[in-house]
Amino acid sequence: MDIEKGWIVALIFLVVVGGANLLMYAVVRGAFRNNDKNMFKKFTESFAAPQKKKEGELEELSRRVRELRGEQSEEDEKNA
Repeated sequence: MDIEKGWIVALIFLVVVGGANLLMYAVVRGAFRNNDKNMFKKFTESFAAPQKKKEGELEELSRRVRELRGEQSEEDEKNA
């Protein structure tokens, strides 16, 4: 590869990386510019939502297992 081509590739790489950084800076600055004091709270709640859903599903599963075990013990008592 020629030295000139290497410089062109390096320049394109720097432009892409710099552009991505400027884009991320603009997104974050725009998000905080709304004077929304609960920004961090909403941000953390968005990560906690899938965990809460999973906990709800597990709670429902354990409730169902308790119900089935209760039915099974009732049948055992009837048979005895």
